[in-house]
Amino acid sequence: MKNKQLTWHQVNYLDILFKFNFQIIFQSDKINIKVDALIRMSLINVSESTQRTENCYQIILTFNRINILTIESEVDLYQRVKDVNKMNELCNEYKQAIRENKLKLHSTELKHCKIIDDVLFRKNLLWVSEKMHMKLLKKIHDQSFISYSDNQKTIDLVQRFYYWSNHWAMIKCYIWNCHVCQRSKTSRDSINELLHSLSISQKCWKDIIMNFIIELLLSKDYNIIVSSLRNAQSH
Repeated sequence: MKNKQLTWHQVNYLDILFKFNFQIIFQSDKINIKVDALIRMSLINVSESTQRTENCYQIILTFNRINILTIESEVDLYQRVKDVNKMNELCNEYKQAIRENKLKLHSTELKHCKIIDDVLFRKNLLWVSEKMHMKLLKKIHDQSFISYSDNQKTIDLVQRFYYWSNHWAMIKCYIWNCHVCQRSKTSRDSINELLHSLSISQKCWKDIIMNFIIELLLSKDYNIIVSSLRNAQSH
């Protein structure tokens, strides 16, 4: 409570405390038993062979409880794309056009394209044939060290080593249709319009069909949902 320069956290606390008439009174550890017990939690002897301490340090994720998935490395993936590049018919057409000093083929500019060890490159980026587009995106987007990345991050990862015509549009379309991304990430769409109200029925009910959805997780002591469908008939 002495005059000194306060941090903004302290200022916020003082704004609340000044509304009350209070005193700060020191209590020794013998009187303040609860706080003293919390402070001494860090002084517990870990070597005590009790059930309590053993449970605190047991290994939960053992090898027999882990499902290990084999993830293709970037080197293997790069080599696989190169192998397909050598055998792809369209890539071979581009390579033949480059050897003939053509500047354009199939509306594709060949100015920055070159051939290295019978593999087609564009600005030092490996040309990806159409056969490998989806497989490459699946490996980079779904199994990279930052799985299910956003549009810009996935484009950056692809553009480090690979190239194909209009690749950014295909990446955006792929991520837009990714089921995991749609479920786990915040939507950046514009505000949707209001739903249209259902028309008021002008007929009486003929029968009611009920459907029970059972064996759900408990929610306020309930685990069943009932949905109904009403069929109408004329008066």
